[in-house]
Amino acid sequence: MPLTQIKTSGVTADAVTAALIADDAVGAAAIADDAVGAAAIADDAVGAAALADGAVGTAALASTIAAGIPTATVGSNGSATANTHHYVGTAGVTLTLPTPTVGMKVFITVGNFVNTVVGRNSSTIAGQSSDLTIDVANMSIGLIGISTSAWVFI
Repeated sequence: MPLTQIKTSGVTADAVTAALIADDAVGAAAIADDAVGAAAIADDAVGAAALADGAVGTAALASTIAAGIPTATVGSNGSATANTHHYVGTAGVTLTLPTPTVGMKVFITVGNFVNTVVGRNSSTIAGQSSDLTIDVANMSIGLIGISTSAWVFI
């Protein structure tokens, strides 16, 4: 009988286990959008060893990191926008922070390179009076304004 003809009312709780499902029998195309939420995944059920190499790349992180705020793709030097997630997809870019206000947030995700500069725009970043260089590939950071002249990491 095709799987599409089995009704959920005919399946008892815990009757179908991972051991009973053939490898690659259920692919992403067979799962409805939003059918599996975080509440349905057991703690620690998906570890790094279970993820295919490159299955979660920077582009996937860029869309999820933003969680409720807009994402802007940055490809050249420019100014960051308040309460926005910025995905820097080009090496060697300087992204200048706006003048902060208390509670203002800026999120930044960089691609697979190590030379993105976050310009402080005369404000301090984590108490330092110097620009911040993100020197880790595929990194995301969050900053929040704590005054009209200071940013700290979230």
